[in-house]
Formats: sequence, structure tokens, C-alpha cells
Amino acid sequence: MNALRAMRNAGGLGLGALGLAGTTPARIENSAAPVHPAFHTDPAVVIAGRPATLIITVKDGKGNTMRDLPIVHEKAMHLIIVAADLNTFAHLHPEQGADGSFRVQHTFREGGAYLLYADFAPGPAQPMIAKFNLVVNGERRPANPLTARQAALRTVITDGTRVTLTAAGTLRAGRETMLDFNLSEADGRAPVTGLQPYLGELAHFIIIGQEGADFLHAHAVQKGANRPRHDHAGHEGGSSARSGSAAGITTVSAHTVFPRPGLYKIWMQFQRAGRVLTAPFVVHVEN
Repeated sequence: MNALRAMRNAGGLGLGALGLAGTTPARIENSAAPVHPAFHTDPAVVIAGRPATLIITVKDGKGNTMRDLPIVHEKAMHLIIVAADLNTFAHLHPEQGADGSFRVQHTFREGGAYLLYADFAPGPAQPMIAKFNLVVNGERRPANPLTARQAALRTVITDGTRVTLTAAGTLRAGRETMLDFNLSEADGRAPVTGLQPYLGELAHFIIIGQEGADFLHAHAVQKGANRPRHDHAGHEGGSSARSGSAAGITTVSAHTVFPRPGLYKIWMQFQRAGRVLTAPFVVHVEN
């Protein structure tokens, strides 16, 4: 995955195959200027079941801490946390403190290896993803890697809402793809009600490849719209422009490009009646 592809997708995706970090600066693939994010935790050793503060500092090429990052989908930074086998998920929003670092408290339920993806924009129209590794001490559950059998399951029920994934034809790497997500009540007999914008969109889709190297962040497209809305970079403000657009919608879609073949985990996040719901799916992408 090269920088050209990353920037080509930047209209609708934050995408990257990024280096590992720990407490050292992560490599940013689609940076238009030198940017050096660094990550550490307080306490330094994170233990499952105990709260820890996750700290990310973004510095420019001169070593100065970058402040006042552009607001993208209502937040200056989105932090996605997944277990290495992609079977746990959290979407957090660190806040910038007086020292310029972004901080958020999180409690990991289990020990093991985790991947953290910081999604932010150091400048207008500059979406970036910084990837960090973190090992959490404590009791570990057995690894449960993605399987092709999981990819055959296309319906998920989450908190009273049935979500069914459909795609036109075989999913293939490097091709533009539209994924449709149909929403209904849990029994499948009635269309969903109470759907609301979430972080300025009808839905957000976090997509991560099986090995954790590929990360995509897509936004919902209303079925039947004239053109996809892919304003990942530089979209400032909130959901006011589309605050009434969610009523009566039963299908939302995600427009994306899978960079390579393999298994991917998709987390669809949307808001219904004031609650943020997450529907996970696994898909298989062919050559």
C-alpha cells in the first residue's frame, strides 16, 4: 500500500499499512509534512481490570507539540482499540490536555496483545492513521482468529436491531466496493425506527485486515443518494447539517476499497434512540 493509494482513498477513508510503535513515533504513510506521533501509558505497565491512561502526543518535524488539530467528525482524534485477534473493539475519543497530549482512560478486560489506531488530521485534508502496539498484563483468553466460516454469517442482532450485510458479487482486492447494511427490528418484520446521526454520519465503519496491517475508516452512504459522501478529511462541525436525515432510513451503505485479499473484520457503528450500537462482521476478499 503506497502513499498515492492512501491519498486516493482519503476522501472517504483513513487507510494505511503502518509501522509499529510502542512508545516510539509511529510511521505515517500518507503524511504531507513531517509528523511524529508518540504513545505511552500511565501507568507504564497496563494490567487487565485496572484503569490506565492512554497518552498520544503529536509533534511536527521540529519537535513541537501540535495543538488545535482540525475537528473531523466532531472530534480532534478518534482512537480505535482492538485485540490482536480482532475479537474485542473500542472506539474512544482522547481529549487534548494543557500539555498538548491527547489522553483517555480505558480499562482492558483481558491481558494480551492489542492494536491501537489513532485517526486524526494534523492539517486540513490530511487524514492520518498512527498505529501502536500495546501488551496488557493479566489473564489472557485463548486466541480466536478470524475464519472463513465467520465470513459466511451476514446477519447480526445487536441490542434489538437486526443488521444484514449484502454485497453485489464477490469482494475483490483493489476494486471499489459498495457494502449495503439493511436495518430492521430484531424480528426482521419491521423497519428500524429512531436512527440518528452518529459523529456527523448515518454510520461509521471501521475495517481492519486479519493481520492488523490494513485499516480503513468508511462513512455511511444513504442508499439512492446521487453520490457517495466521503468527507473523512476536513469535515468539521457536527451532525447539524444532516441531523434530520436519518428518519425513515432502513439501508445504509459503505463505499470502500480493500487493499489486498484476505479476511477483514468490519465494525458498523450507528446510533439509535440515543444509544450507540456496534454490529461486527467478517468478510472474505479475493484477488
